[in-house]
Amino acid sequence: MNVLVYAGKGSSPEAVRHACHQLRWILSPYYAVSTVDADALTNHPWPAYTACLVMPGGADLPYCEALNGEANRKILNWIRSGGKYIGFCAGGYYGSARVEFELGTPIAVQGSRELKLFPGTARGCAYPGFVYDSESGARATTLRYANGETATYYNGGGVFVDADSTQNTTVLARYTEKPLAVDGGDAAVVRCTVGKGVALLTGLHPEFSAEILRRQNSADPNHHLSDPVLKKLLDNDQSRMQFLRYLAGPDGLGLKVAQEIKAPTPTSLFISSISSQVMDEFVAKCVEPLADKDGYFQGQTDRFQFITAGSLEYTKALSDAIEDKDQDDPNKKLKTVVLYRGPNAIPDSLETPFFNHSVYYRSLVASHEQLHSNSIWMGITLMYADVITSTNTIMDGNFSLLKTLPHGFTATAAQQVAGKGRAGNVWVSPHGSLPFSVFLRHPYSPSSPSPSVIFIQYLAALAITEAVCSGDYQEMPVRIKWPNDLYIKNVEHEHDSSKPEYTKICGILVSSSLYENEYLVVVGCGINCTNYAPTTSLNTVLHQIVNPSRKARGLSELPDFNREGLLGRILAYFEVMYDKFKYEGFAPFLDRYYGKWLHQDKIIRLQEEGGVPCRIKGIDLEFGMLEVAAVDDFGRETGQKYSLQPDGNSFDMLNGLIKRKQ
Repeated sequence: MNVLVYAGKGSSPEAVRHACHQLRWILSPYYAVSTVDADALTNHPWPAYTACLVMPGGADLPYCEALNGEANRKILNWIRSGGKYIGFCAGGYYGSARVEFELGTPIAVQGSRELKLFPGTARGCAYPGFVYDSESGARATTLRYANGETATYYNGGGVFVDADSTQNTTVLARYTEKPLAVDGGDAAVVRCTVGKGVALLTGLHPEFSAEILRRQNSADPNHHLSDPVLKKLLDNDQSRMQFLRYLAGPDGLGLKVAQEIKAPTPTSLFISSISSQVMDEFVAKCVEPLADKDGYFQGQTDRFQFITAGSLEYTKALSDAIEDKDQDDPNKKLKTVVLYRGPNAIPDSLETPFFNHSVYYRSLVASHEQLHSNSIWMGITLMYADVITSTNTIMDGNFSLLKTLPHGFTATAAQQVAGKGRAGNVWVSPHGSLPFSVFLRHPYSPSSPSPSVIFIQYLAALAITEAVCSGDYQEMPVRIKWPNDLYIKNVEHEHDSSKPEYTKICGILVSSSLYENEYLVVVGCGINCTNYAPTTSLNTVLHQIVNPSRKARGLSELPDFNREGLLGRILAYFEVMYDKFKYEGFAPFLDRYYGKWLHQDKIIRLQEEGGVPCRIKGIDLEFGMLEVAAVDDFGRETGQKYSLQPDGNSFDMLNGLIKRKQ
């Protein structure tokens, strides 16, 4: 079943983002959390596949303008028949019989509301200082409920007047910080029985993540919480999550809540392109030959259903996917693939709140212009998911799909739950990382050899490094570690010289298979871009090393990296390099590669040769091997040379050792 978060007129994009993120966390794998607009609520058959409707924070009056009449009638009938409603802040006002907001001020709002889920008045603001589109009146409000106390984000919410004596109403949480700015009691959260259904209305924001607010604080100076408010929210974030689970669970709405907060299950896949012609070709060559009449396709690892964005089948498809009996195995779970067709048809920021497709495509085009490139094929068709098993295995784990994909097809996600590394390593990627995979059709001909696919991992490493360090960001201390990692200056080393000087920032994995005289290559990458934990990210180094250095020299601070802009820039660099590499090999890039790697003339030891010391000489241009020369105790070369394959060997930088990959 679905949990639908309203994302239309009146809703705040930030409130939608928080609601989707936090509800996915606590309701996965039992429900599919997605967004819905006023047209869908009015005209689509959503009630049959929906367990809960969420009205997020925003503005109550535009909700009335968008939903009064048929949509509200449909919502109310569905609730009376057993549906569940959550109203956060503005959604709480909207679900009440009457609203009284800031009476006697220029922003006063009052009047009756159609749903009347709480049969009384929602009166606000509970605390003074509210300003539209501002954090100036925001606070961390302490509340008390059956299991204890916590503090949540508050900005403009109300109290539910005389809720203790209101029929079919139970107070679930109360404001504890007195005095309140309005009279009528201290009810902060109420549960209302409506026919066979139930409504949960709040005056505050238990769904607002302190971690997301912290990232927003550093990224958006126009929406900046005070340090004491942010600290209180961060200190209470774990207890807030328990409170949210309490509200959603049997003591509140009665939804099925995960007993443990764990990695979410894969979400829908969105495929789009800035070229409608390219998208039509993708559907004709990849989708139509594989899918049955209902859009289903069984790959070697995953099961897919292809549907068109905006179709009536979309809501039902989400519900079918979440109820799949194999949901405990993320690889076996049905993958709903939403296709965006037509001119300028790309997901908007409400459909994919963790990835802005417009920013990505603008960056892709602008980066090509800066590189004086006249064509775009890499990343022009993009597959995105909020949560995915692995951007690599979604392609190379389904060979029937892989062999139909267009050259340059790219997959990315906000989070991987089965990220793929060398030697079969699997992990859950943190939020803020940038996982992506690019599909290449690399030519093969025995009579006219093409450059070895071995070099593609080197090329990808160079492209990512140069893209990160482009323009004003040339001081970003990113370096290449052979054979397929990128490292960055370790922030901890700046304060403690006993810590390693560099730490890993990116891993690259290339897989290939020969099929009909060409290599089918998947280049998988994972970059720590904006995350602040559990590992170092580009933004951490930008904030703690690069910008302080610039500020000390009287230079302006550089803006944070964002995943969408960086991905577009990386793919432009990679495409331009690959086009040249395909005809000229790796030789034109060798000096640039050496200029960015960590190893030139370094002394290392070879584990497989009994620890013999060697000096690193460079990369062999025929087979892509690492060339090293043995040295004596005085560092003089002995004449013994070794060639090391990138596959099967790894570089232990801490111990200056090249060893067999386990």
